[in-house]
Amino acid sequence: MSGEYANLGRPRDGGGGGPRVLVINLEKRPDRRRWMCRSCLPAFQEAGAQISFVPAVNGEELDLDGAAWWSLSEEQLEETERRWTKMFPEEPLPREELRRFYGRPVSGGEKGVFFSHRAAWTAAKGAPFTLILEDDVVPMSFLPGHHVPGRDLEDQAMESIFQVCCLRWASLWSALVEATNALEARAIDWHLLLLGRHKFGADTPIDGEHDLVMAGFSTCLHAYCVSARGAELLLQLTDLKPDPGPQLIPIDDLLPGIWSGQHPRRDLDELLPTWSDRGRGRPSVVAFREDLAWQLESLSAADGEVLGQLFRSLMRSDIDVGSGWRAAGDTSLMEHPLTRLECLRAVAMAGAEASEALKRTSRSLQSALDEISWRQLALALLQEQQNCKEEDPLLEHYVPGCWMLTCIYLLSGRHLGGAGPRPDGVSRTCPALARLGGVADALQRGEQVGMCVDERQMESLSLGEFRRSFESEGRPLLVKAAAPAASQQPERWHVQTLQRSLQRRPCRCHIQDDALALTSGRTKLSVIRMPFEEYVRYMDSHQDSEPLYLFQEFEEDLREAVDSSFHVPELFCEDFFLDAQETPEGFTGLAGWLLVGPASSGSRWHFDPWGTAAWNLLFEGQKLWAFFPPSEHQAPPYVEAQLLGGLSEASHFYAAPPVLTLADLIGTPAAATLRWVLQESGDLVFIPSGWWHCTVSLTQTSAYTRTGSQLPGG
Repeated sequence: MSGEYANLGRPRDGGGGGPRVLVINLEKRPDRRRWMCRSCLPAFQEAGAQISFVPAVNGEELDLDGAAWWSLSEEQLEETERRWTKMFPEEPLPREELRRFYGRPVSGGEKGVFFSHRAAWTAAKGAPFTLILEDDVVPMSFLPGHHVPGRDLEDQAMESIFQVCCLRWASLWSALVEATNALEARAIDWHLLLLGRHKFGADTPIDGEHDLVMAGFSTCLHAYCVSARGAELLLQLTDLKPDPGPQLIPIDDLLPGIWSGQHPRRDLDELLPTWSDRGRGRPSVVAFREDLAWQLESLSAADGEVLGQLFRSLMRSDIDVGSGWRAAGDTSLMEHPLTRLECLRAVAMAGAEASEALKRTSRSLQSALDEISWRQLALALLQEQQNCKEEDPLLEHYVPGCWMLTCIYLLSGRHLGGAGPRPDGVSRTCPALARLGGVADALQRGEQVGMCVDERQMESLSLGEFRRSFESEGRPLLVKAAAPAASQQPERWHVQTLQRSLQRRPCRCHIQDDALALTSGRTKLSVIRMPFEEYVRYMDSHQDSEPLYLFQEFEEDLREAVDSSFHVPELFCEDFFLDAQETPEGFTGLAGWLLVGPASSGSRWHFDPWGTAAWNLLFEGQKLWAFFPPSEHQAPPYVEAQLLGGLSEASHFYAAPPVLTLADLIGTPAAATLRWVLQESGDLVFIPSGWWHCTVSLTQTSAYTRTGSQLPGG
C-alpha cells in the first residue's frame, strides 16, 4: 500500500485548489512516512484531498542564537508554578514537569517544530482549508499490546490496525468537512481548528454548536486544520525577519499564549503583545469538544502492557525530544465513550477478522470490544440511520449471538453467520442466575426465604377477600392457577406459538442500560423495536449479561393475534383509569403489556408510576420476584436515589442496578428485608401501589401485565 505514495512530492507554495492534507515528516524517519502512508493517506486519497509531505526541519542543524534565554531560574519556576495553578486550577502541573520545559534552553527539536510548521503554513496558502498532521499521529485513543502468539497473528493484527485507522480517518475527514461548513454557515471567521490537544484553559461554547468550542489555552499541534486566512496570519505572527528583537519561542507556548491572551510565564506574558502586533490581531481558534486524534507518544497499550515493536519504534522522536506536554494521565479507550463508539464503528467496517485479531493483542481490548460495547454501537447506528423522532428504531436483522456482526450488517448490509442457538440450559451456568435458582428451589420446598408473601388459590379467592385483605391493605399476593380466569387457551401465550402468530410484527424491546427505563422515564436509546421472530432468534442465541426484554403494548389487534379469548380476571375488572376522561400525561398501556424474555431478563428495581397498582400473569416459564415495602426514606439495597430539579419542583429519580445483582444479596442481612416470590406458569402476582419490585426470569418466560387504579383507599 505504501508504494502508492512513494512518489508524493513536496507541496507547492500557494497550491490553491481544494482542501489539502500535509504530513510533516523528517527525511531520516522513513518508518514514520510508511506509517502515515498505510494508516491514513488511503482515506484522504479516496476523499479527493490533495496530499503532500512537508519535509521537517532538523532543528539540531540550525545555527540560531538566543536559545539560552528560555531557561528559568528556580525562583522563576516557583513563580510560574503559582501562576499556572491560578490560571489552570483544574489542570495543575508539578514543578518537576515545568522544569522539564522551562528549566533548559530552547531545544533543537523545538526549533525544528517551529520552522516545520511554518513550512506547512506556507504550503497551505490558497487552499480553502488544510489538514496538517505530524507523522506520529493516530486517530484512536489506544494501541494494541504485545500479547500476540505468533508472527502471523501479529502481522494480521497490524494490518487490522491500518484498516481501522484508515476507516477512522475517513470518518474524521467527513467530520472536518462538516465542521468547516458549519463554521462558514455561522459566519465564524476561524483560523485554526484543533482535532486533538492537551487542554489546560477553559473553552468557550459556540451558540448552537454541540461538537465545537472556542479553544482555551491548549498545547500540542499534532493534528489541526488551518484556513487560508489562518495560514497567512500564522506566517505573519511567527516571522522572525522584520524584527530581530523577539526571540524564538516554542510553538506550543507561543500560539496558545497569543490566542488565549495569557501565559503562566511572566516573561512570555510581557512578550506576547510584541508577537500579536505582527498579525494585527489574535487568531480565532476552534477545537472539537472531544479529541479525535492523539500523538503516539501520549498513548500506551490498551491494557498498560508492552507495546508491539512497530509502535515502540515509531514513538522514538527525532524532531521534538523534550517538547511535547505530557498528558495528565493515561489515555484510556474506556474514558472516551464517544470516541470508543467511533473506533468500534471503524473496527466493524474493517470486518470480523480485524476485530478478532485486535482482541487477541490485549486483554483490555477484549473488554472494550465486548458484547455490551457492540450493542451500544448497534443502537447508535440505528438511531443515526433511521433518524428516529416519533418511532423507536427498528432492528430488522439480528445476527445470532453476535452484536459485532449485527453492526457489520448495519454498516454494510452483508449477512454473516452468527453463533447460532445455545444448547438448552446453558444460561443456568451463569453463576448469579444459578444462585437465584437456588432461592427458587428453596421456595418450592416451602422454606422461608426473607419475609413472606401471602399465597392463595384462584378458585378459592373471593373478590371480597381480595379487596378487603390485599387491595385495601396494600399487601402483595401470589395467586396460584390463575391462567384459566383470564384465558381459555393459555398455551397460545407460549413463545413457540407466539412466534407463529406474530412473525414479523415489530415489538418494543427495552434496554436497561439506564436506570428504570421501563417505568421512570426513557433515555434516547432505552427502547428499540424488533420483529417478533427476530427477537426469538435473539433470545435463543444472545450473550448479553442483561438481555433485551420485550415489553409490547397489548392493543386490540395484538390481542386478536395472540389470544382472542383473553379477558381481565374478575379481581381486576374495576379499574378507574378505564373510566377516566384524561389519563396522566405520558401514561400508556391502558390495555396492558405483553412481556417476553429469555433467562436472566427482567425488570430492575422500580415501583409503578402515578400511584398505580399492577398485576402480572405468567403463562410460560419461571420468574423470581423480590419486593421491598413503600418508604419515603429508604430504597431497596443498591438502589441510589437522586433529587432532580429545583427546590420547588424537585423529583426523585432512582438508579437501579442490573437484575442479576439480586444474587449478591443472598446470604446477607439485606436479603432478609425483602419478600421473595417464585412465580410459575399460570401464577398471578399482585403488586400494590408504591411497592418496590424486581424480577428475574429463571427460564424463558411469557406473561401479561397491567397497571391500573386501585379502589379508593387501596
